[in-house]
Amino acid sequence: MNDQFDELLLQTIDKTLRSTFGPTATETIYTYLKTKSCPTSEIPQKLNVFCLGVRNILEIQTFNRIGIHKDITTIGITTILEKAITKSLCEKLGVEFHEVGPIDFPHYIEKIKTVCHHNKSMSTNHNV
Repeated sequence: MNDQFDELLLQTIDKTLRSTFGPTATETIYTYLKTKSCPTSEIPQKLNVFCLGVRNILEIQTFNRIGIHKDITTIGITTILEKAITKSLCEKLGVEFHEVGPIDFPHYIEKIKTVCHHNKSMSTNHNV
């Protein structure tokens, strides 16, 4: 179950990054994470490193270069990104997502994983 969950999480992260930033910026993020001892395959086990790495790379990149509006802060961008990943993952798993405001991304993903593990079915609706 964890391998299946982790693979779905990676697919969801990749799709969200690519649809948000495009393929070049996404590969830049993955390359940066790898330098921080977080290769793509280990993101599910290193969600804190992933979150911090995305924030850091967004601060390093010029906003115009990756097409982000200058009035949005790096933390605001990552908050939106983390919620988009979480919402998409929940939809794929049939888990309800009703959070308003920022979430603790690593903690929330662990809660989703726990719900899926305890129910042994990734296709039944559950609340987190």
